[in-house]
Amino acid sequence: MADTLLEVRGVRKSFGDTAALRATDLELRRGAALGIVGGSGSGKSTLARCIARFERPDAGQVRIGGRTDYGHTDVQLIFQEAAASLNPRFTAEEVVAEPLLIQRRGTAHERGKAARKWIETVGLRADSAPKRALSFSGGERQRLAIARALILEPSLLILDESLSGLDLLLQAQITALLLDLRKRLGLTLILISHDLALAARIGDEIAVMDQGAVVEWAPSSDLIARPAHPRSAELAAASEWLSLRSALA
Repeated sequence: MADTLLEVRGVRKSFGDTAALRATDLELRRGAALGIVGGSGSGKSTLARCIARFERPDAGQVRIGGRTDYGHTDVQLIFQEAAASLNPRFTAEEVVAEPLLIQRRGTAHERGKAARKWIETVGLRADSAPKRALSFSGGERQRLAIARALILEPSLLILDESLSGLDLLLQAQITALLLDLRKRLGLTLILISHDLALAARIGDEIAVMDQGAVVEWAPSSDLIARPAHPRSAELAAASEWLSLRSALA
């Protein structure tokens, strides 16, 4: 289909004798958002790394825009500890502009101008650009990590458990930011999480993974209300329990 951005067909990946992915298929429309959920060891992070080309599949194909020869600039992956891993000696502007420097794009002035634009786009003040990354709060550094990923204008942004370490208030703020960016920029998103409720807030659809395979894939509201696979039902029950516990805390 013309509006299909991501196609994953029969992707397999093993580490030694352990099969991390078993003939995995996935598809994502341009401008859509997908939540991929599952427990530890379900294969969701391995799938993300294969899509982002940090891992090479043992079999199968991944296509972006119909191409198998896409690069890291086409897909940006934000890891769980991305905010904490920003170079504390860099200014915010240097942190966000660094991918352009690595790709040898533009002059120093052009890179700085682009960085300041993206710093504002993710909801930070433009005059914060000269501040050291270490001086920002955890939530602000998360915004810098998003700006750093988006400055290359990738076709696909993947967040691998990037929101799981945030408290509920910051998680809600970053979720709102991602939804706003998606609306304004036509961003195509994949959110990987163990939290079904969080994935449903961002994703139009949810793919549930278990033992290296997608075991259920459905619109978010349908999957939460009527999970068909036992693993999906477990994740739905866990999300309800976590929500109740947070409300009582």
